[in-house]
Amino acid sequence: MLLLALLLPFAALAQPLPGFAPGPTPLPLEAAQDLSAAAEILLVGENPNPGPVVLVLRIDDGQSSSYASRFELERTVLPGPFRIRTAPTAWRTPAGRFLDRTGIRRIIINTGYGAAPVRIVGLEAVRPLAFPPGVAALQFGPLEAPTFPGFTRVAPDDPRIVNGGSPRVPIRRSGEHPLIGAGQRGVERFELPWPDGRWTVSLWVEDIGDWEYVPHPLQRRIRVNGETFLEYLHTPESWLRQLYFAGRETEDVSDPWTAFAARRGGLLTREVEVRDGRLVVELAGNNIESTFLAALLVEPAEGARAVLEQVQAARRERVLEAWPVVGPRRGTPPPRLTLGLLPEGQPARADWRPDATPAAPPVIAPGTLGWVDMMVLSPADDAAPEVALTPPSRNGRSLPAELRWGHWRYTRHNPSEGQLTLEAEQLRGEADRLTLQAGLPRRLNILVRVPEDAPPGPYRGRVQVAALGTRLELAYAVEVPPVTLPHADRPVGVYHDIPPYAHWFPELEAMTRRGMACELATMRGLGLTGLSPALATPAPGQVQDIAEDLAVARNAGFGMDVLAYTPIKRMLEYRGIDALGRTLEQVRDAFAARGLAAPVWSIADEPGNPGSTPADLANLRAVIRAAMPGARVAGQLNRPADRQLLGLFDVVLLNDGFGVQAPEVARWRRTGPTPWLYNMPDVEAAAGFFLWRSNAAGYLQWHARAIGADPFDPTDSGEADVQLYPLQPEPCHAVPDLDLGLLRIARGVGDLRWMLWLEAKAAQVPAARALLMELRQEIPDNWRRGDRPAFDAVAWRSRLAALARSLDR
Repeated sequence: MLLLALLLPFAALAQPLPGFAPGPTPLPLEAAQDLSAAAEILLVGENPNPGPVVLVLRIDDGQSSSYASRFELERTVLPGPFRIRTAPTAWRTPAGRFLDRTGIRRIIINTGYGAAPVRIVGLEAVRPLAFPPGVAALQFGPLEAPTFPGFTRVAPDDPRIVNGGSPRVPIRRSGEHPLIGAGQRGVERFELPWPDGRWTVSLWVEDIGDWEYVPHPLQRRIRVNGETFLEYLHTPESWLRQLYFAGRETEDVSDPWTAFAARRGGLLTREVEVRDGRLVVELAGNNIESTFLAALLVEPAEGARAVLEQVQAARRERVLEAWPVVGPRRGTPPPRLTLGLLPEGQPARADWRPDATPAAPPVIAPGTLGWVDMMVLSPADDAAPEVALTPPSRNGRSLPAELRWGHWRYTRHNPSEGQLTLEAEQLRGEADRLTLQAGLPRRLNILVRVPEDAPPGPYRGRVQVAALGTRLELAYAVEVPPVTLPHADRPVGVYHDIPPYAHWFPELEAMTRRGMACELATMRGLGLTGLSPALATPAPGQVQDIAEDLAVARNAGFGMDVLAYTPIKRMLEYRGIDALGRTLEQVRDAFAARGLAAPVWSIADEPGNPGSTPADLANLRAVIRAAMPGARVAGQLNRPADRQLLGLFDVVLLNDGFGVQAPEVARWRRTGPTPWLYNMPDVEAAAGFFLWRSNAAGYLQWHARAIGADPFDPTDSGEADVQLYPLQPEPCHAVPDLDLGLLRIARGVGDLRWMLWLEAKAAQVPAARALLMELRQEIPDNWRRGDRPAFDAVAWRSRLAALARSLDR
């Protein structure tokens, strides 16, 4: 009977909520609900629209009166049927309060951002069935964390936990991670009374981490009844290679579960013998992080791990429900190896097919960069294709060119939307790692830099691909126009930081500093002029590190204003405002001793966000200026209401949430504060044509390196991973990995230089004056969130090049 019970499907009882009736969104349900006994709420519906729709689930309790006091969940639903689950124990307001599950007053289901309605066919409270007899399913962690269906919570003070010298530290990570999003540190020993016999024991032992942090025990040993489940002793270097970078080479595009979720959680499974009526789990290592346990499952050994398979299937189901993939994941394998050009401005899609339409060569002005994309489509897998690049040349003169390949990764863009897209915009520089998969096109990116003295005209090169016994060759070209562009006149760049692990392992400090110098030199070589660099947080008597970090940035060629994003807020967090003035006086002297121009100090980071209460910014500014006369302070503003704060800053960074309007920005440039752009949706336009048209004095994009936890899992934090300069195991590669977004920003700098050239020519040349007037009309001069301004950079670049050619005759 036991084996028969184990083969029953993993199931749960679902009961429709009182007062619910199917219907289209918006769908309000206003009836008192006690949902304290529900493990999950299941929302079932159908999206009849041709494209994805953002669905918003809003839940209020008796204390809810505004956005900050209620729970909201946004999910992207694809066309067709959908299911959304949420655990009542995860219902938390932006201010951090958990909703009262016994007194839910209102549930509203709506579509966001003006989207068309969808139909809701079910809203159910799900109560999990118990597993069959002979199974223990235990989940560790705080009492308020969601419990996975079928599992029982082991509270932090459970007497079965025997922790010698370790404190009991319950852990709950942001987001909803089925089964593995919570656990407990300090489980040195767990004793479970259990019948004698052979049992299959499964443990989930990985703390998945959270914003910018991954637990990193270097020594760990896990035993169950004397059987060793895991044992290792790592150096920081081997931990990075084997654990932190474990997902770097993965390119399984089947779905998000197989791509990254399946490997998270640290599942360990093996059979053990129980002889004395006890199952004893022992965890040990070099720190308390090594004694973390998320869940324990025990089932009869003769059951062939049936319950484990059901649990994993249920985890997979929930991951795929929570993270729908928008767009294609693979195309149809062609009958033969195919190599084709990707027209400039066209995205690389997983279902790419060659187009016979000739692709115009990109226009790349002297002193700037551009690129050519090719796509390789294979009928079968090839683990070691060969790719050879011939740089573009003309009359014996070659242009510097670098070959990279696009690694397909699931990417999350909007932190609040449960949505992924499969993209090949992370460009890998290691040619020996390139592979081909049947039906999945491989992007080949040829980055071309044109020296200032390059003669004008067409330059031609070629690429050869050898795979599956076939060799293909494809020619490409770039055009260098006859023009000398002025240098960029304002800072344009990115926020940057050292790898997160540099804070965990002091032994790696020299390597990370060397890597930072290489990365900044690379970005400056791409043409970036602005930066918010990685700056150490100073402390009284410890200010040399921030001076050294600033010197690295200046030595890399970033001579314009740079933004100090984190030092002030971290000094306030660590020691308070009383120590701030004294520390900044020492920082001032350290900068002066090295002849370093001080940065602009950020003192407010999006203060208008719900639940964010700005400090006394006027007093903070006064303290900074008293310690550093002439110091300038900045604030990042992202809401229209933040206009009331403008008088507090010397520099304001504005995004589309704030609303960027050229006449307003031009007025501020005359009267203050100095306006910059930041975090714009179209990075290339924001760095170039829109930056020029908006009159902004600079632009910084967040972030060259902002990682939730695991750098290859986009879902393990409340924010999306952003890696414009992707992490690599070793610094200072000859051809470093780069994200296409970073290249777009660099190309935008070239567009800015084109417009500065056009302005100068317009004072003397009627044709230039006419084109300047045309582009002033065509390039959008305002940008608000929700708008989709039209930027045709390829066409504008072509018209500028045509003018340059006409003036060269």
